[in-house]
Amino acid sequence: MNSEDKIEKLNWVSKLLIVISIAFVISSFALPFILTHFSIIDFTNTGEIGDTIGGIMNPFISIASTAMMFLAFYMQYNANKLQRQLFNEQIQNEKEQFKEEIAEQKKQFERNQFENQFFEMLKTHKENVNEIFVETIYYTYDGNIERNLKHTQTLSGRRALDYIIEEINIAYYINKAMNKNSFTPQQCLNEAYYFVWNGIENQKQGSLLATKTLLDYLIIFRKNSISGMPNNKYGGVPEISYSPHKKDFIPFNNHSSSLGHYYRHLFQTVKYVVSKDFLTYEEKRNYLRILRAQMSNPEQVLLFYNWLAGYGDKWECETNHFLTDYRMIHNVWQEMIIGDFDIEEIITKENPNYLKENNRRNDYLFEFQ
Repeated sequence: MNSEDKIEKLNWVSKLLIVISIAFVISSFALPFILTHFSIIDFTNTGEIGDTIGGIMNPFISIASTAMMFLAFYMQYNANKLQRQLFNEQIQNEKEQFKEEIAEQKKQFERNQFENQFFEMLKTHKENVNEIFVETIYYTYDGNIERNLKHTQTLSGRRALDYIIEEINIAYYINKAMNKNSFTPQQCLNEAYYFVWNGIENQKQGSLLATKTLLDYLIIFRKNSISGMPNNKYGGVPEISYSPHKKDFIPFNNHSSSLGHYYRHLFQTVKYVVSKDFLTYEEKRNYLRILRAQMSNPEQVLLFYNWLAGYGDKWECETNHFLTDYRMIHNVWQEMIIGDFDIEEIITKENPNYLKENNRRNDYLFEFQ
């Protein structure tokens, strides 16, 4: 029973006692008249009527007075008790309100702290992209000695990513042509990515014959690129049938240092957002859209290759579904990757029941869908 119900009940009891007490008082004044005028008993022969009536009615008046006095004390007791209860309820309400305010402030503080950390990680991501580099080659003509002069130039940032993707394409198709399609596309990609990641200089020969042979071919290919000679006409490098590759860069340098740091930080950034329980799924998607907006299409292609080759297997596994549930390679088109791989089929197979946003009618894995 709340305080309002108790107040209502107290008023009802008090009113009843007051009515009864008033009735007793009124009766003490009315009874002498009634007894002397309408009673069948003749009170005129009994002596002083006033003494008789007074003796009879005094107890009623005393009872009414006592009832009123009890009622006064009772009402005061209940009023004090009710006042204490109202005060305690007010204190409790204030405590609850204070707890809610503290919880809301804590939630806002956590969100502000999260956003500050997120945007700081976003800034670091941009810096990591700028640390990725490749060496390019160009020639100038010296009229005095009548020969081309070779120059090297370092390209960094997003301009370098196209060249790294081209290295994967070259190594993949050489491996495929060299093995006359005896290897699966997955095996060809694994070896190709291995040499792109680790480079070929000072590389130990692999235990597999195919890896050793591929290394020999890539070394020849690299010499051709540096010398400027046609790549597929020198030293028995297999013919490769795909879009013309770039000939103005030094392929198969070691990219593990810059790419490893880049992928580790990118993974931790996505994991940091996904792990926040105070964010809804839609809110997490919105933050990761901001991150993905900073990633160029080649970055997302490289992320796909990194995962598919097994180097970044935690991006999409039993515990993490960053590529499917959170669409981290959403902007990759089929035409951007090696034709032997169906990206839609590969990714959907990993997580066919991927999460979707409630407020969107269509929430596809890739924008080309």
